[in-house]
Amino acid sequence: VKLSAHRPADKKAAAATQEVQGKIDQAKKLIADKKYADALALLQQLLNAALTSDQKTETDSLIAQVKKAMASEALKSPGFLK
Repeated sequence: VKLSAHRPADKKAAAATQEVQGKIDQAKKLIADKKYADALALLQQLLNAALTSDQKTETDSLIAQVKKAMASEALKSPGFLK
């Protein structure tokens, strides 16, 4: 049985999925701009959203990437070894 995409619940789910994907894309841009704290905050907010399994995997991967980048930046900071 094929479900119609025209049902209101389906439209709401599709809109929510698009909204989450938009935030994931926004986080990717923040990462590219090296705004790691902002990206991490946005990604952590997404963990409370209803994510598809692909979005959950991508969000977890991006969080790991941001944490790694933040650690790397901290090691490069001039005051780290003082």
